[in-house]
Amino acid sequence: MLMLLALVAAVSLVPSSGSVTRPCAALPSTVRRAAVQRTPAPTMAARVVILSVGKTKEKWLNTAVDEYIKRLRTSSIDLECIWVKDDEALSAHAAEQPGVVMVLDERGELYTSEAFSKVLYDQLEEGGSRLTFVIGGPDGLPPALRAFPPRRQMSLSRMTLTHQMARLLLAEQVYRASEIHRGSKYHRA
Repeated sequence: MLMLLALVAAVSLVPSSGSVTRPCAALPSTVRRAAVQRTPAPTMAARVVILSVGKTKEKWLNTAVDEYIKRLRTSSIDLECIWVKDDEALSAHAAEQPGVVMVLDERGELYTSEAFSKVLYDQLEEGGSRLTFVIGGPDGLPPALRAFPPRRQMSLSRMTLTHQMARLLLAEQVYRASEIHRGSKYHRA
C-alpha cells in the first residue's frame, strides 16, 4: 500500500497543462498522499544580444547602456551585451547565436522608432524569442557579415558612429521599442 501511495505521489508531481508543481511545504505527518501546490509556469523573456568588437572604455557609456539593460528588466526583454576581441571572433560568435541575427551597417535599412519596434518583435517571433544584433568594430563589419541578406541589415544612421555609441543608441532603441509595444508614454511621436 505504501508503494502505491509513493507511486501516486510521484505521478502527481508530473506537470500537466504547462504548470510547474512543487510539494507543499508543511504537511502533517498523518497525511499519506502527496499534496501539490500549482504555480504558473515561468514566462521566458525574449533575449536580445548586442554583439560587438571591443569593450567600451568610457565609463559614462557603460553606465548609460547599463541603465537601459536595467530598465528592460521590467519588460519582457532580457538585453545582453557581448564583446569579442576581433572580426574573426565576431563572425564566429555571430554564427553560433540562436534565433535571428541582424547586422548593423551604414548600407542597411533605416527605420523610424515605430517601424523598428515592429521589426524587433517580428524578428523575435521568427527567431523563437532570440535576436542578435551585430555591430562591427572600427573598420566596420567583416566581409562574411556584410554578405547578410538586405532584410537582415539595418542602419542606425547614415552617419558613421563609433561602435561604442552604436551600442548605446541600439540599447536605447530596444528599450524604446519595448515601450512602444507596451503602449507607454515614453515614446512621444
